[in-house]
Amino acid sequence: MGEGAYDMLSYGFSIKGKAHIKTGVVCQDANMHGEIAPGLYIGVAADGVGSARHSDIASGLATEKLVKYLENHIQSDYSVEEKMACLKAGYRYAEKAIEEYVKDCDDMLNEYDTTLHVVLYDGRTVIYGHAGDGGILVRTMSGETKVVTFPQKGSDGVSVMPLRAGEKSWKFGCFPERVAAVMLVTDGMLERVVLPHLLNLPTTREEIQNPDRRKTNVYLSATEFFMNPYCVLGNKNLQDPIDLYHYYINGEFLDPEQDWKLYLDCMHRGYESLYDAATADRICETMTASVPLWNIEDTTDDKTVVCLINEDAKIDVPSPEYFHEPDWAKLRKHYEHLLYPAGFGGELSADEQPQAEDHAGDDGKSSKKGGFFKSVFRK
Repeated sequence: MGEGAYDMLSYGFSIKGKAHIKTGVVCQDANMHGEIAPGLYIGVAADGVGSARHSDIASGLATEKLVKYLENHIQSDYSVEEKMACLKAGYRYAEKAIEEYVKDCDDMLNEYDTTLHVVLYDGRTVIYGHAGDGGILVRTMSGETKVVTFPQKGSDGVSVMPLRAGEKSWKFGCFPERVAAVMLVTDGMLERVVLPHLLNLPTTREEIQNPDRRKTNVYLSATEFFMNPYCVLGNKNLQDPIDLYHYYINGEFLDPEQDWKLYLDCMHRGYESLYDAATADRICETMTASVPLWNIEDTTDDKTVVCLINEDAKIDVPSPEYFHEPDWAKLRKHYEHLLYPAGFGGELSADEQPQAEDHAGDDGKSSKKGGFFKSVFRK
């Protein structure tokens, strides 16, 4: 660690998804993180587009070339505008590097598509670049977690706008609040874990078709696990916090009961850094083994998580209710009403309760909130 103004923690993983393991495809994600200038830290995440044959090469090149350019050109004392200009130039440099590689290989450029997301962070301020369908989130000094960027999709609403879409589609900016931690994730983690569908349902059926509707409701039990330094990285009871992160992000849970207990202990220690033990107890009691971090287990795409955390950040603590677990059964019921408005006229009996998407099974148990979900305590 360099001579920065704050004690900075960082980690990053790019883990092959289950679909790629099954088909023998390489991991198409890439990431880098660390101190790029004294007191200035960088995080980069890139996701090779699945339909492009050589997207793994593209994501690796984009990440490496962007970091190389910034290492040679950026200074810690640059203004926000100067740093943002460096990011833009770095994106152009990375795009050009891919084009030259493809030309040397006499190949097709559309076979080398990738997304590219970057942050510069000095312990307070986040400056970012964004191209594609991944996401950047921040844990603010007020203790709230907020979405910084939104997925860039094509006109069909499904295809991704890659780096190759060009400078007019790239987004750069400076987050306007003081930041305690910043996280970058590729789309598998973003859509399944960080901004799950049930937390971001439209109010009416008409809103479903709105192409400009954005997901902004963050699943805090997941983001605190990754961005609260006391959950894992600063947890004195853990021998190897980085290995633990790798284990949970990988999502191959060997002992679900013990894994849940350890996860819950990590969350409790994180909340104790904000509140007293009794309040941390009450927050954790709202959590169930039904839907905490376990969407990771069902994520088949490659998974990238990169975090930069200011360990010295002083948090203005929000109300404890801010961290209470969502009422998943109520959300699921609203989801069913949106899909089948004529088929639901009143309260459902226990036998009629709908199952949670991708978390239902024959061994499902009722959560404390009343919905039926697959239990992680499966035999």
